[in-house]
Amino acid sequence: MPLSDKARDRTGKVVATNLWRALRIVSVYALIGPLVGLVVFAAGVGALAVLSGRPEGMWLSPFLLLYGPIFAHFVGVIWAIVAGICAAILSTFTPTRPLWIGPASGLVSFLGAYLSGGVRLPEGPASPIGPVVDGFSTGFAVVMLLVHVVSATACWKVAQRFARTPSAPSI
Repeated sequence: MPLSDKARDRTGKVVATNLWRALRIVSVYALIGPLVGLVVFAAGVGALAVLSGRPEGMWLSPFLLLYGPIFAHFVGVIWAIVAGICAAILSTFTPTRPLWIGPASGLVSFLGAYLSGGVRLPEGPASPIGPVVDGFSTGFAVVMLLVHVVSATACWKVAQRFARTPSAPSI
């Protein structure tokens, strides 16, 4: 039965079920995503400090894990909701619940954050042609990409049970 036929069901049950399923998926992303992203960000910042030759910067990781949960949702809930909406939409077009929906939704939220200015990469030293992108900036971009993709994948693993396509009503 095509989606348009389901939407015209007199009882409204299928439409309500699809909306309820989408809200549950987005809720999982909004509640869990920022906290998973915080853990990935803290680990990434610590690794980036060591790899860039500044191991004293590793103290940021425990600091972020201690005080970050207070701010994680303020910073990440918008992008978690974007990833959750993307996952809910993608899951309606697949008869199964493939794992690729998680990373794909994380990539969409990263691109949205990056293009809107929500992810600002630190600039390197100035040069006559503009700021130079150094290794730290590239590493920070990779950390932010991992934050989005890993947290969206973890959320999708949890939300998969809510992504079932409802069976067609029998008439």
